[in-house]
Amino acid sequence: MSEEDQLLRNLTQSSLGKGHDNKQVNDLQRLYRKILHASHFSSDFNVNKVVKHLAVNKDVKVAAEFQTLYEKLAKLGTITHLDNVVEFLHKVGIDNERTQTFNSGVRVSSTPLQSELRSLQTPAALSHFSVTPYGQTPANSVTRLSAGERQRLTMSSSGLGTSRASSHVPPLTSQSQPPSHSTPHLNSSESFNNYKAYLKDDVQEVELIRDVILVAQGIESKLMRFDPKTESYRIPDNVRVSPHKKKICCSLAESGWLYNKIKQYVDQKKLDNTFGPIGLSFCVALQSELRSYLRLIAVLDTQLTEHGSDITGGLTLTRLALWFKEPIKNLKLVASLVDIAKGKKGGALLSIIHSYSWHGAIAHTSLVSNMLSLTVKPLFGIISRWIYTGTLEDPYNEFFVASDPQVKDDNLWHFKYSLRKSMIPSFLSADMARKIMLTGKSVVFIHRVCHDNTQLERRENVERARLTEGSAMFSQNEEDSFTNMIDVVYKETSKHLMEVLYTKYNFINHLKAMRRYLLLGQGDFIQQLMDLLVTELSKDASALYLHNLNGILETAIRSTNAQFEDKDILSRLDVRLLEISPGDLGWDVFSLDYRTRGPISTVFTSDTVIFYLRIFNFLWRAKRMEYALANLWRQKQQYSRMLRGMTELDDLLHSAHIIASEMIHFTQQIGYFINFEVIECAWDDLLHKVNQAEDLDHIIAAHQQFLDSIMTRCLMDEEHRPMFSQLRTIFDLIIKYQQILEGFLEKASRENEYRVEYMRNAARRDSQSEWATTEEREAAEKERRTEFIQLTLKQTRSQLKVLAQTYQGMVTKFLVMLATQTDDKLQALRFRLDFNEYYQQKEPFLASPQVLKKSKPPTASLLPGDTVMQPVGGLIGLLGGRVPDNTM
Repeated sequence: MSEEDQLLRNLTQSSLGKGHDNKQVNDLQRLYRKILHASHFSSDFNVNKVVKHLAVNKDVKVAAEFQTLYEKLAKLGTITHLDNVVEFLHKVGIDNERTQTFNSGVRVSSTPLQSELRSLQTPAALSHFSVTPYGQTPANSVTRLSAGERQRLTMSSSGLGTSRASSHVPPLTSQSQPPSHSTPHLNSSESFNNYKAYLKDDVQEVELIRDVILVAQGIESKLMRFDPKTESYRIPDNVRVSPHKKKICCSLAESGWLYNKIKQYVDQKKLDNTFGPIGLSFCVALQSELRSYLRLIAVLDTQLTEHGSDITGGLTLTRLALWFKEPIKNLKLVASLVDIAKGKKGGALLSIIHSYSWHGAIAHTSLVSNMLSLTVKPLFGIISRWIYTGTLEDPYNEFFVASDPQVKDDNLWHFKYSLRKSMIPSFLSADMARKIMLTGKSVVFIHRVCHDNTQLERRENVERARLTEGSAMFSQNEEDSFTNMIDVVYKETSKHLMEVLYTKYNFINHLKAMRRYLLLGQGDFIQQLMDLLVTELSKDASALYLHNLNGILETAIRSTNAQFEDKDILSRLDVRLLEISPGDLGWDVFSLDYRTRGPISTVFTSDTVIFYLRIFNFLWRAKRMEYALANLWRQKQQYSRMLRGMTELDDLLHSAHIIASEMIHFTQQIGYFINFEVIECAWDDLLHKVNQAEDLDHIIAAHQQFLDSIMTRCLMDEEHRPMFSQLRTIFDLIIKYQQILEGFLEKASRENEYRVEYMRNAARRDSQSEWATTEEREAAEKERRTEFIQLTLKQTRSQLKVLAQTYQGMVTKFLVMLATQTDDKLQALRFRLDFNEYYQQKEPFLASPQVLKKSKPPTASLLPGDTVMQPVGGLIGLLGGRVPDNTM
């Protein structure tokens, strides 16, 4: 006999007392064993409660002894269900202790065993467990147990505590009756039979299984009703079902609540007219999971029907719980998707579903992937039609490519299509979404703007990469077929678009034409045009007429190599007059223009044309400085020979030569910097990027970067606005110098003519034997010469001195500004402008260590065969002058 059987037998004999046969003892022992092994006990029984009970009701030593014995038994491991045994003994011990100790005078409440027997509602049973009311001790109350038996029962039940399993038994109320000698006790055999009758449920397990299967489909059953307050299916309290079975039923009933939750969402969205194809596909995926779940229900129902009430070979609640374990887990996952999908649509909905696929459980990942495969089908169809035909069918705004129907074809590429970032699925990268948008946009651009309907040359490559399954969009495999499909279609479509622009619309030729004419790259044409326009542009801006300027433009074209240009390019070349301000000359408002129309206007937009006009205006002004100084230099050389006899002009002309040499050096270095360091470098970079471009967006970005680079290096952006204003001031001083010197040379030429005429007349009269001069003539001649020297010469000398000082101050300030820049090319420009450190001697900042550290010869920027420009002193030496000083 095992230790457990011996313990149960001893407890049974103690409970029954003497005078009972072995059959009764064995029956009660089997009942105790059934109760012990049944699930009437709490799974989370705490032994500390027993210790606490013993310490309060017995003695601290008893509690400590019990705890020591319990720990020893737990270490031995001989009793399999030690906690259940202790809980059972604790219940029985308390029950026997309270029912058989009536002379203690303590009020006792119903124990679980008392409640179970009282539920039989028999007077005998109630009288057997009647106790004395609190505070009363009847004199004639006696017990049915002897002192020895009572002591044995107390010892057998010592150390046992209460259990929470009693809470699972439905509470029944009974009124205690006062003890009486006439009230017979219920004998132990009757109590045992009544207790066995109580353990039977009101309903059979088969009925519970049938109701659970019905509730699992979201339908209320006879025994299980939906409680709106708790939002759960419950068994009414008046139906007696064991706590274990009730717990299983309520747990399985959760599947019905989940089923209804998912089904209600599907039914609601099917009636929603604003729910697009992707959302409806999500509903289809939900329905697919519900159908799989219902198939399981059908199998279980069939199995229940086949076995009927025979639960030994058929379904039991325990087996049903095992069957429902995985489906309930799947329903919870699907229901969580339903919760988080509320208010989402399109790509945002797909992103949410995809986020649930990143899970360690294979079954979890497989379920989400299957649902995502069904949901993504409409998106895959939209993408396929978009990249292959340029058709955008998205009335519910679920696609991540948005279209603006109000934008015309002229601005199709820039403004008609855009990305909805919130609708880009998480399994598509931003670069992939951009390629998809560009591919479809390229197809539309080819058909509607370029009016080209020819097939792709490598169409077979595109068709070979075409997919039919949308699951490839988010599947992670080695082939990565969806990415390959997008890349192939994107590259072939973009290549076809660029071929159309290059061949049919001569994009490269138009780009080069902009470089030659608006960026002054066609030198002979620009020089001829400036020679022809100098008279017209010297007039007031309001006196200019476009037809006159257009005539001069055509003359310049016919007289230079520009005449061999393509007719389409020449037809686009035009003259534009900028906005006129008071005091403007023709030089200030004149500009060449290049009319862009057709597909090339996608690259040469109206905004980029404005950039070109601003750059042309700056380059035209810088070219004018060179042109003005070159003409002035030629005039000085002519007048120098003519005015050789006017020795009083030597000092002024020498000073003018020095100023001119400084200005020529400055304009030459600025011109070299603009043409070679800025434009040519940017142009070479542009051609390289255009040749390497994969799509039209890359060409547009490269072209915009080309213009931005020129604007920045030419000091025309916002960051360099003070430097640009300083440079404009220097240019204005050069024009002022031109005006002063030309005016003086003209006056000096007239004075020289007067003197030559005076000498010629004197020689003629002398040859005629007349007085060569008279006192009056000599006085008039002397007065005129004195006036010229005192007024014209002195005033011009003063003007040139002020202008020279101002010019040198402006150049010095400009060099200081350049010294603060971090751009290497601007530092190279500063080095060229002050090659002989002339201005460095005037400005201490230019000689500071932080500036000198940046100073180095710009050898890296020299062209092959080029030499460093002669410094100011060397240029002056070539002109026969001297290095300028502070005096004039």
